[in-house]
This record gives sequence, C-alpha cells and structure tokens, in this order.
Amino acid sequence: MGSYSIDFKPSVEKDLRSLPKTLVSRVMERIDRLKTDPFPRQAVKLSGTERFYRIRVGDYRIVYEVDTRARQITIYYVLTAARHTAPCEGRPASAMYGWRTCVSCSRM
Repeated sequence: MGSYSIDFKPSVEKDLRSLPKTLVSRVMERIDRLKTDPFPRQAVKLSGTERFYRIRVGDYRIVYEVDTRARQITIYYVLTAARHTAPCEGRPASAMYGWRTCVSCSRM
C-alpha cells in the first residue's frame, strides 16, 4: 500500500495553537501515521458523510477526509471532545461529531 499525501485546512493551525504543547507532538504523530494507514481501526466514519472520519488523541478528535482516488487526506479540525460531567445541564454535544444528545448522560 502506497503513501497518501496530507493537506491541512488553514483553521488547523489555529486549532493546534490552542492545544497544550505536550499534546501537539502526539497529534502530529497520529496525523503522520495516516499517510500509511488512512483507515486505522480506531477511526470512526462520520454519519451523513461519504469520506469523513475522526480519530481520537486523548480528549481531542482529528476530523479528516480521505480521497482514495487522489490518495489525498485533508485534515479539517483538531477539536476537543464535547463532554461534560454531572450535574448534567442537558447541553448538546458537538454537532460536528453527529451527536444529538449529551455524551455523558444521553439526554437531549
């Protein structure tokens, strides 16, 4: 299996600047591994999309698109998971991940 090329959307630079310094290297290593394995076992296909996936790095998610014909991966976001703890205020989780309910308690 050959290598994929990786492209970053401009917003990713801003996302990376907001991460803790210790986490940036872990995120970049994970992105680099996508070159040889764009569909790792931990990847979750985003619902309602054809080519978008997300992978976890700690409490953060890397959202990316895979174009298998062009052998191109585009990184769109590096975001924190929208989780919260008790007491639940019924806040909705991030729509980016396709979640419609609270991740912690499954309430709307």
